[in-house]
Amino acid sequence: MSVKILRLCYNNIKRKRKQVLSTLFFFLSFTVCFYIAFQQPRKSFIFIDDVNRSSEELITTSFFEPKQGKGLLSAQGYQQETFTKEKDIFIDDIKSVKNLTGLLSHGDSDFVANNINYPSGEPPPFRAENQPGQDGNKTFLLRGHLNLHIWDDVCHFQVESLREFILFPHAPSKRRLLTSSSSYGENLKNFGERMFGFISPSISGKYYFAISSSGNSELWLSSDDSSANLRKIAFLGSRENPGQGQPGNYSQNATQVSTAFYLTKNRKYLINVLHKHHSGRVHLLVTWRLEGDTVLGIVTSEYLWAAMNDSHVPDNAVGLSDYQEGSQQSRDFILPFVIWEDMKAVLPECLYEPSYLVKHKLIRFQGARNKSNTHFASVYPPDTTNNSLALMENEDIWWQENAAGNLLTNPNKAQGVAHMFMDALEGKYPQHYAFQEIVSVEHVLDPQKGDRFLLELRLTDKQNRGSVLFSEYVYKPLEGDSLCYPAGFRWKKNAIVNVIVPVRKSGRWALYFIKNIAEVVRQTQDFNIHVIIVDYESKDIDIEAVLKRSSIQWYSLVKISGDQDFQRALALQRGAEAVKDPHSILFMCDLHLKIPSHLITTIRKHCVEGKMAFAPVVKRLRCGYYPALPFGYWETLGFGLLAIYKSDFDHVGGMNVQEFTGWGGEDWELLDRILMSGIEVERLKIPHFYHFYHPSVGGNQRVGA
Repeated sequence: MSVKILRLCYNNIKRKRKQVLSTLFFFLSFTVCFYIAFQQPRKSFIFIDDVNRSSEELITTSFFEPKQGKGLLSAQGYQQETFTKEKDIFIDDIKSVKNLTGLLSHGDSDFVANNINYPSGEPPPFRAENQPGQDGNKTFLLRGHLNLHIWDDVCHFQVESLREFILFPHAPSKRRLLTSSSSYGENLKNFGERMFGFISPSISGKYYFAISSSGNSELWLSSDDSSANLRKIAFLGSRENPGQGQPGNYSQNATQVSTAFYLTKNRKYLINVLHKHHSGRVHLLVTWRLEGDTVLGIVTSEYLWAAMNDSHVPDNAVGLSDYQEGSQQSRDFILPFVIWEDMKAVLPECLYEPSYLVKHKLIRFQGARNKSNTHFASVYPPDTTNNSLALMENEDIWWQENAAGNLLTNPNKAQGVAHMFMDALEGKYPQHYAFQEIVSVEHVLDPQKGDRFLLELRLTDKQNRGSVLFSEYVYKPLEGDSLCYPAGFRWKKNAIVNVIVPVRKSGRWALYFIKNIAEVVRQTQDFNIHVIIVDYESKDIDIEAVLKRSSIQWYSLVKISGDQDFQRALALQRGAEAVKDPHSILFMCDLHLKIPSHLITTIRKHCVEGKMAFAPVVKRLRCGYYPALPFGYWETLGFGLLAIYKSDFDHVGGMNVQEFTGWGGEDWELLDRILMSGIEVERLKIPHFYHFYHPSVGGNQRVGA
């Protein structure tokens, strides 16, 4: 019986084969379209070709609404945030920097390169996250040359200033090809260079190498053609003493000449030379000699092979090959939030209207100049913002005022608030939650009305046997001994943050910015970050191609005619107009930043729709310094880095594009209008948040500032 049924089914399908195939094809097509629409990364491209036309007529968007599902923040279930406890890594960083100057042992004994016992503890020539990419697919086609890459505007004489420069070893200012292992230049200041490629001797034997340079330099040689085996074999100068060798002089310091290395005929060896020039005439010479010879000679073209052929790339331009994302080592610890429905009945709600809200018309720029109009939160426990290096001699008083980090909340007050909340929680849900630790308490003092706290506690959910994070604003009125929730003052855990950054003739920094944001997304797995780049038709980078290559899942590219002069206010306004969700956050950003992974969550915490905007404070590094050696100051006068809900931005009128047609002043003027609208602006110095030095471009329009 069953055989007959199967045969009837088969004959029926055979007769209706076309219909069956059509149905299967339709189903398959629908499945593919559904996957493309809802599973592929959200990408969009916006082109504005006339800045004087209405943006509503010109902007077309193709990005999808935020996805829900695996890996994304969801309105249902537990909401998650990046939970990163501050660690005091600053001192360790400084120690590691000081260890970079360990000297190689230089003796009379020879040793063979293929079986080298290199001195331990030597730092690599590149930071771990910025390894160059010449190891892959080596073809050795460009014989007779070495590569020379140059990075401008890198101060000081130490090689570490070049090695730690955030764009190094990618995105150089200039790319050249050399026909020998020598380079000369006129009187120049503050740059670093990297000479690299492969050498291939015509005779097997033991070779000595030597280096001479107009500044500190390091000579690295690999035991083969791989960068993994590079070791420092000679150098000039140290962190304490600048190297100022004369051309052809290799006896100024014993470290200039290496011990002997056995090299095999026709085998290729990777060579890497770092040179940091401070001032004066430029020279960099690498020489060698075969054992038995008495004279050191420049390595000439017949023994050289360039690692790449990129000399055609225009100065200060970057290509796709410059974009490389480092491998993900680890992710931030993710802790689920406690469910708000369980918490909202723990404390009563109370009226919240702080006395420092601006209720009068401000004189232009008064919002920024009068520090009482904005407020800093104090923190507990202490963060790393106060781990500053000692000020230099004769330091300007303004720098001294901006050298200190965040103010500290009184420990007794912070712990007292935590205990008060836990007592209320236990009273509402006996034996349900257990206290583990205070993650942080941020305190804003209002002497006239009371104290507001951002209270973050790590709790144990005894029913689910897991850890959860309580992170909410609580308020203690001046008259009273109990806590309450300030009415209408909750931060949105899964708010979309739109990071808006203008770009004009800054391709190298745009490349770095994209890489930095990609690292943040990978580190936090936070896919509610929307990157909006407003590009004045850059010729020094193909931003769209780099964004496509990046791992960033949600971005928009807004293009403004390159014939227009740079207008920061206009660029930010165009970026904001690309955002259609009024209940998402706009973060007006800058290219030259080291954005830590916790910044986006910090922005969410300090933006409350209709109530509060946030102006995070960045540490501005001086020329030649870097995160591991952060000489600089906290930029407390700047409000160009600002986060605010889109609805509030629109309510105050957006950017003043009519009056501010260049750069500078637009941030202070916007701040005035935000404050006069009744929205408070909170400030906090952000740990590990840095602004890198770069030459200023254009004038500041803060007329009357």
